[in-house]
Amino acid sequence: MGFTDSSLEPACLPQSDPANVAPPRRVLTFASEVEYLARCMLDCPDRETGGDCFGFWTHTGCPAIQYVIGPGPEARGTATFFTQDRGFLKACGDLLIHEYGLQHIGEWHSHHRLGLARPSGHDSDTVRRAMIGYGLGRFFLIIGTLGDAAPQLNGFLYERGPRPRPDEVEWMLLPGLSPYRERIGGRLDGWNYSPATPPGSVPANRLRLLRSVVAAKPEFKRHHWLNAEVGQQELRFYYDWIRDRCPGAEIRLGRDETVRILFELEDQPAALVYPPDYPAAGFFFVSQDQVVGPPLDFPAFVPPAGAASPLAQAPPLPPQAGPAD
Repeated sequence: MGFTDSSLEPACLPQSDPANVAPPRRVLTFASEVEYLARCMLDCPDRETGGDCFGFWTHTGCPAIQYVIGPGPEARGTATFFTQDRGFLKACGDLLIHEYGLQHIGEWHSHHRLGLARPSGHDSDTVRRAMIGYGLGRFFLIIGTLGDAAPQLNGFLYERGPRPRPDEVEWMLLPGLSPYRERIGGRLDGWNYSPATPPGSVPANRLRLLRSVVAAKPEFKRHHWLNAEVGQQELRFYYDWIRDRCPGAEIRLGRDETVRILFELEDQPAALVYPPDYPAAGFFFVSQDQVVGPPLDFPAFVPPAGAASPLAQAPPLPPQAGPAD
């Protein structure tokens, strides 16, 4: 993936705004994955259960969970501990990394109904030993508890270094089904744990994500292009295309409603930028603080048949601009 040339100058770039920079300690995942996890917990109200999280790390070091698995056939859980089926974890991990490019980035387990909402000392010791043993720079742990009202999830990021305790993270929950749960489909049916608690049993207003920062679709101005379903389809189309080539890509929404898909190309930061008035103003690529032409193999988004939308398809770069005010 390489960029074409462009005659545009750096003055065309949006000015950096600290308000557009998200806090660094977040976990990004989809509603489908936390619902699956919560259903597993509801199957086991009086004993601990657990599983593992697969995805990737964003360039800011945030875990992006794309697919969650549950306990394997030989997993063991009591009121005070959970141990995953290691053979099951290895088999799932081999499939997910080699066929889907998903890394094992974390694990989850529930604590007893009266247990801690934070990792126990044993939990932290186990995670840190595993990080040292496998040479990991970071690892993510989810602790789930069952109160009288709803499942509750709390996320903790462990990193190599002098800090003795993990960082408690904010949740950024993306609506809908993870694209990897769609892609993997039946590949793990009969293999991954299938909760007895049926889908839809854990509505969003009952599931508690501690320190949640996004629990629903963001609201845009009336005429913003992402209010249209086809606009959301276009963003997902290009996000998936970039992420397939640059794992760790992430979407950022600025307060001015500029949308950026951030990624790294050849160890350099880059972005696909949608200005607030898109499609009246075309999207453009930025690499190494320069506006550049699109990649040579950049595809055109084709809206579904019958979709009524003013959105442009792969618009050209914006015209030459003068110095920013």
